[in-house]
Amino acid sequence: MSLRSYFNSIEPHFEKGGKFEKYYPLFEMVETIFFTSNTVTKVAPHARSFVDMKRVMTYVVISTIPCVLWALYNTGFQTNSALSSIDIKVSRLARGVPVGGELDYMDDGTLLEAIESRQPF
Repeated sequence: MSLRSYFNSIEPHFEKGGKFEKYYPLFEMVETIFFTSNTVTKVAPHARSFVDMKRVMTYVVISTIPCVLWALYNTGFQTNSALSSIDIKVSRLARGVPVGGELDYMDDGTLLEAIESRQPF
């Protein structure tokens, strides 16, 4: 049984009136990753429907993940390298202080605990 015939055999369960009707968008998402539409366009753009656009944008998002991860790693690496060359102590975020939290609004106990529990990076 080919993948196409398998999708054709389970599709009625996901269409209107089928027992998995509410999961049709999930079925359609998986199917459109593997197969394209049967209709063909004559001119650009070659997006035949919103399903094609969804597939294209899914590929775009998936393909940007390695770029984003490398950018995050490289930015951190470059920053730590630059700071270590000018002898600045870099440490992890202190415990109890939220990211972006204002130190002016922290109570004395939280600040004391945060400063005492600092660890080198």
